[in-house]
Amino acid sequence: MNIKIRDLRKKDQYKIDDAYLNGYARLCGVYATAVYNSLSRHADFHTQECFPSIEKMAEQHGIDRKTIMRGIAELEKWGIVMKIKTRDPKSNRQLPNVYILVDKSMWLPKPSPSQGHGAESFSGTEPSPSQSKSRVPVKDYKDTHTKDTQLRRDSLEKLKLDLIQKKILW
Repeated sequence: MNIKIRDLRKKDQYKIDDAYLNGYARLCGVYATAVYNSLSRHADFHTQECFPSIEKMAEQHGIDRKTIMRGIAELEKWGIVMKIKTRDPKSNRQLPNVYILVDKSMWLPKPSPSQGHGAESFSGTEPSPSQSKSRVPVKDYKDTHTKDTQLRRDSLEKLKLDLIQKKILW
């Protein structure tokens, strides 16, 4: 039997980060995941930049424009995608946004179970009878999420300014 394996160099395929599917998809939601797939599909292999219109993404997934915009906002919130508004330098007319798929090392960290975020918080609550024999230790964790969040946002803003100054973006 002759088996043909997939060729990753073909234009009819795209890649998404495992890290996104292994936790961030749940945090961002199904519509942000649809947006992430569209952006991944359209992204340039080397620069990870793309500029699909909101209408195009809405049409691809059969969902509303506002839902696409909420998905983009959610991806931006986690630092997964950076959106850059562009204008034509001659006419000053707004052009389609440029989206950059940010390296996963720059994404905001996923919250721990004690921070909530849709997950059940174990800190400071009485266990129910079904939880009383839990093997998971109950701890209060030091909250360092805010400091790390600000550092990553600052890094993304610096990257955006560097790209604009180098005239990679208008």
